[in-house]
Amino acid sequence: MTARIRSDARRNRARILTAAAEAFARSGTDLPMDELAGRAGVGIGTLYRHFPGRQALLDAVVAVEMDRVRAAAVSALAEEPTVWAALCRFVRTLTACHAGAVLAQLEPQPHEESALSAALASMVSGAQAERSMRADVGVTEVHAAVEMLVRGRSDAPKIAEIILDGLRSTPRE
Repeated sequence: MTARIRSDARRNRARILTAAAEAFARSGTDLPMDELAGRAGVGIGTLYRHFPGRQALLDAVVAVEMDRVRAAAVSALAEEPTVWAALCRFVRTLTACHAGAVLAQLEPQPHEESALSAALASMVSGAQAERSMRADVGVTEVHAAVEMLVRGRSDAPKIAEIILDGLRSTPRE
């Protein structure tokens, strides 16, 4: 039988993870734990009850952010009319959220990284199959471009549009 977690404990955990993701995206991962607890509006004991050390918190933030990235890819593919539109939406989403900036600073686990690579590979091959994306660009280059975009730059949305324009296939004359 699985232990039930109190609703206030679930809320506190979510507040800690949200505050940590925002703080890591803005200031890096070296913030003192008591400052992270204060940003989350919880006591240091509550933070350590949920996350016994910094690495546990970092791992949890990466897992949550990777889940958001995967969810963004899945919803884009399900909701957009073309794979190209899904790829564009996915790239724009990554540049506009904390996930990108957090993941640029933290190290996803290999299985999490491969899930992101698989989502990108699916979008790239699908966009190329529908002939809306250049055929001479591979998933490795797209992955590198996305990694560059998500470093928390204030001009990332503009750069994303430039990159997407460069990836778009052009009709032959």
